[in-house]
Amino acid sequence: MKVYRAAIIGCGRRANGHAQGFEEAEGVQLAAVADLDRGCADAFAEKYGVSCYYDAAEMLERERPEIVAIVTKGAGRSALACLCADYGVKGIIAEKPMAITLEEADRMVSACQAAGTVLTVCHQMRYSREFEIGKEALAARAIGQPYFMRGVCYGNLMQQGTHVIDMLRWFADDAPVAWVMAQAADYDWREHDPGHPSPMWMVGCLGFENGLRATLEMGPRYVPALGTKPGWLNKRVEVLGSEGMIDCVVGNYAQIFSTGESRREDVPPEKGWNLATIRFIQGLVDVLRGGGTHRNHAATSVHSFEVIQALARSAHQGGIVELPLPRDGSDPLGDLLASHAE
Repeated sequence: MKVYRAAIIGCGRRANGHAQGFEEAEGVQLAAVADLDRGCADAFAEKYGVSCYYDAAEMLERERPEIVAIVTKGAGRSALACLCADYGVKGIIAEKPMAITLEEADRMVSACQAAGTVLTVCHQMRYSREFEIGKEALAARAIGQPYFMRGVCYGNLMQQGTHVIDMLRWFADDAPVAWVMAQAADYDWREHDPGHPSPMWMVGCLGFENGLRATLEMGPRYVPALGTKPGWLNKRVEVLGSEGMIDCVVGNYAQIFSTGESRREDVPPEKGWNLATIRFIQGLVDVLRGGGTHRNHAATSVHSFEVIQALARSAHQGGIVELPLPRDGSDPLGDLLASHAE
């Protein structure tokens, strides 16, 4: 069985999850890491027993990895993805959010398509068992016809909000979003989450082309699910259907209530969320080896990112914003933040 050589660009805390994924998944082995911070790169490389670089291009030139996880901050992630594509990397795992602007997101998707590179975005909730249970219930029509969804999370739009938007879309069978409307507050993100430029609180509404409707709450003002530990782990998606409802919370449980059967399955982090990145990476290895489409493929991920930008435009301009957004070089999120800069 072929073993793919893997590398990580960006050696911060989140990179440990990717390193663990490369250690645990079959058919892949971590070979090298790179980070501009020499101390960080040295410590990480020593911890995992791999080669160390301080320049991504040098690492790609010397190591020729086939899979690369880009675990840097959002700014610059697009350029690194394009660089990996230029070096013939077969599969890329881009941390979320995949970019800062829609233009950057489109550029990295186009570059990977041209190079034949499989680009994925690490919305690993699609591989969390608690959400797979909900997806399976929807596929089995356990709650009849779904018609309304609700997503809630502790992190802002560009942090955990990206996960929840992607999960709403997965539960909607990746149906395109036709329009959004949003309101935002708390523009002190530089103090609380400088790596994710976004208002710290946002509520929104999504209208899907297939008729589904969803609401969103993103930020520390959220209300956690009763009986669960508050904080970043509290990402929740609920679905109402004609014959019942589904309720899934990361690291906690999946519940299905229906006219035919009601059940609850507890899924603590060690059985769901903690394994999600490992299973995500395994999914990419399997696609590279045998073909097919990864759950977090670029085409669906870029649409989820477009939804983020549309929500920002609505919060800035007011009213409903229709999708697709015009590709005119505009920066809806940047415009929103600039309008509230001190």
